Amino acid sequence: MAAERRVLAVGWEGAEWSIIHSLIDSGEMPHLAAIVNNGVAGDLITLQPQLGPLLWTSLATGCRADKHGVLSSLQVNGESVRATSAGDRQRPALWDITSAAGLRTHVIGWPTYPAEKVNGTFVSHLFSRLAGENYLDLPRSVIGSDVDFESLRIHPRELSHRELLPFVPRAAGIDQNRDPGLAIIATWLAEWTTTHMAATAILEADDWDCGIVCYDAIDRFSHAFMRFHPPRSRSVTHAAFELYRVVMAGVYRYADMQLGRLIELAGPEATVVVFSDHGFRTGSDRPTTTGQGRNNVAWHRPLGVLAMRGPLIRRDEWIWGPSILDLCPTVLSALGVDYQGKMDGHTLTQGFVNAVPTIHTVNVIDPTHLESLTEEENAAVLARFADEGFLTEQQLIGDHAAQEAAEASDFNLATVYSEKRELAQAVELYRRLIECRPDCTRYWVQLANCQLALGEFDACQDSLEQAEQHGLAANVVHRTRGSLLRERGDYPAALEQLFLAEQSAPHQVGIHAQIGEVYLALKNYEEAKRAFSKEIEHNADSPRARFGLGEIALSNQMWDDALEHFLSSVALQPFQPLAHCRIGELLTKIGRHADAIRAFQRSLAQNPRNEEARDHLAKLSSVDS
Repeated sequence: MAAERRVLAVGWEGAEWSIIHSLIDSGEMPHLAAIVNNGVAGDLITLQPQLGPLLWTSLATGCRADKHGVLSSLQVNGESVRATSAGDRQRPALWDITSAAGLRTHVIGWPTYPAEKVNGTFVSHLFSRLAGENYLDLPRSVIGSDVDFESLRIHPRELSHRELLPFVPRAAGIDQNRDPGLAIIATWLAEWTTTHMAATAILEADDWDCGIVCYDAIDRFSHAFMRFHPPRSRSVTHAAFELYRVVMAGVYRYADMQLGRLIELAGPEATVVVFSDHGFRTGSDRPTTTGQGRNNVAWHRPLGVLAMRGPLIRRDEWIWGPSILDLCPTVLSALGVDYQGKMDGHTLTQGFVNAVPTIHTVNVIDPTHLESLTEEENAAVLARFADEGFLTEQQLIGDHAAQEAAEASDFNLATVYSEKRELAQAVELYRRLIECRPDCTRYWVQLANCQLALGEFDACQDSLEQAEQHGLAANVVHRTRGSLLRERGDYPAALEQLFLAEQSAPHQVGIHAQIGEVYLALKNYEEAKRAFSKEIEHNADSPRARFGLGEIALSNQMWDDALEHFLSSVALQPFQPLAHCRIGELLTKIGRHADAIRAFQRSLAQNPRNEEARDHLAKLSSVDS
């Protein structure tokens, strides 16, 4: 393959733009800065639910969880549970497709087990996991290479203070008998470096077309140490803050150093893609919980990182609206691979200078079929889930573990259907869950929200009453009832309910956006703007508040401000047919007809009954013809 068709994709789990931007500005991440300045960048929209197995399988396949079939970390296995493995995936992954195209492909550190057969080398993330003093001895963690991997493993005891000081300059002040922080950093740094050693050894020893290297260290460190990152939050003592305040900056600097070495191995003509599955909350946006336990998604932001550069990529541009579903088809396009199967994601054509010629055509292929995990493998993988805080011991071996695993899969699938706006399917699943657990308020309130979106107001009211009877928190009752009253057009009563919700929990996410929407319906733009702005103070990632501010700017004929707000809103939540229609209208006003057409087409794809978008599209098409 021509050198300019080589692709290096680097995954940084949990990477966050807000930290990256500040470090780029201070010159501390030069390698990523070079990609951003000489290529394209954007927020990468994650999916709901924000659970690792679902997100990483969507990144690999370009499909949502309802299609790729990975719905949880656990599978029901008779009366017990087993770990979800690579063999549970029902759609071909990126590496399956590139291998079928005859492209030499190396995958290192992808969060899956066992390693999969590819036209190259596959190293599971569990290759780099310590269990006590020793690394896990899993027989299928590596496949396809003669490299002496055992010699690449770094042990925490091999790290000196010189390696640790960039993360904890005041390490000498840590009482290691009481504070395990330094030991944790040393362990994770050793595992992280081991992954990188494996990646560089493979990419240096063998020719290749597609290299995929994933590191989960940023997410692991973020869950443990982001609470210490400046500015100091009230929940962190001054002493702890001074000890650990630079850990996260050190983590990002180290990730950039590794990126530099990978880019060097890829060569100057390669296309380089850096991505993350989600972002991470920082500053005043941080929750009050500690963040520990990697299943604590309250700390996750819905926008991850995307940066690309290469001979086929545009220069110094920000692209709007990419999703994690777009990674797989975009990498395939950069490699010149035309995959004939169906994906939910699309090639990010706005990132390429021109249409990319096809070199390889790959017909639909079956996903990888792997033997089931042995008892020893299953036990080791489950132990890692527990150690890293993904799952509790009760979820793994409790009396109702199998039932809870089945419910979790159904609930996650219902969440996927809700995000896709396939609400009837979601309602069916929530009803099934309620039959098993009629006392679960979470199921009732999600059912009520779906019924509200479907316009089934009486059914929504009944579900809400059931949730209330089973102990649903008062603020959630008031908020849901406020939404119902707003949809019914009773705005004063809706405000009364929302104010009650605000009083019971003033800092809850979303409440001020809901209040703003009622004021917007009343055309009280001053109060609406105050409410939306207050929401953004507490939750900068609110698509509803951004949309509301766009509507206010539109009413004041502030076209540029309105466009910026609507674009920000759809970047946070892509499924918004009305927002896309508004974007099309504003782009038409400023003469960007081609972009306007795409916005109207996107609006119609999401809501084929949107006659306003259809009329605008017809007018623009007649002008262009």
